[in-house]
Amino acid sequence: MSAVKPCAELRRVLNYPEVIAISANMTPERIGAFLQRLCFRATLIRRLQHTLDFPRDPADEPYIDLAITAGADYLVPRDKDLLSLRTDHSALGRQFRRLAPALQVVSPDSFMDAVSGF
Repeated sequence: MSAVKPCAELRRVLNYPEVIAISANMTPERIGAFLQRLCFRATLIRRLQHTLDFPRDPADEPYIDLAITAGADYLVPRDKDLLSLRTDHSALGRQFRRLAPALQVVSPDSFMDAVSGF
């Protein structure tokens, strides 16, 4: 099995008929422009290191690990457990803030407000 380049995989998925059917704005030109910008700015993480045990929901650990490893500015979940990490007073919350002091965990609406000026 050969490895697929990340942008090629995303291009393949975005061109699925059921994805294109989501919106009339999903044209090949717009998809191409989006992918060009995304792939230019993206950080490819080839080996993801585990950084934080998240016993409340172990399925969320890869997202936390990815955000920390990539040095992301934002983690944008809808999940209340993840959203509480920045304000949680537990040992887990303190450990998260120590590992990722600059990582902002915000809701999608808060994220859109934060980046609307860019």
